Amino acid sequence: MIQLNELKLLENNPRKITSKNKRVLKESIEKNIKFLEFKPLLVDENNVILAGNQRYIILQEMGYEEVSDDWVQRCVGLTEEERKELIVIDNVNLGQFTPEIYNFIDEEKIYDFNIKVPNDWNAFTNQIEDEDVKIEVTYPIYIECDEALFENWTQLKKKEKLNNTELLQELIEIFNANKK
Repeated sequence: MIQLNELKLLENNPRKITSKNKRVLKESIEKNIKFLEFKPLLVDENNVILAGNQRYIILQEMGYEEVSDDWVQRCVGLTEEERKELIVIDNVNLGQFTPEIYNFIDEEKIYDFNIKVPNDWNAFTNQIEDEDVKIEVTYPIYIECDEALFENWTQLKKKEKLNNTELLQELIEIFNANKK
């Protein structure tokens, strides 16, 4: 057994998790705790968690003080560059779900697990073409945008303190102005 208090969270972890995704992850761990054997926490020789920081936090919140040796994998002898790559790559998802996902999981779980199927989330983009469209937003919403539009969004959010619907309206105006 490994004592959780002997492990250390990664300082300046470049990855955060939304409260919704944390809830999904917690529910997944509660339902399938044995899966931690197949996706263990990855720790370096100093017991710093390189991958699995969120799972570690959730395990502590669930009252675990120790975990099976199988739930932790030691990553020894990594160069600093390899260490950084592992930290990032563990959380990169290069795959994309197809409509076949509906054959693997109940439809209501698609939203619960924050699974994006391309034709599902891209529908809103088509509505932007109509300047007179009434905006009704359901969350989460995903919009493809270029770096300039994203920078405008970031500045608006910081300066104007707009709610999400107001931000979206502003972005549509910027988008339409840039098209002209």
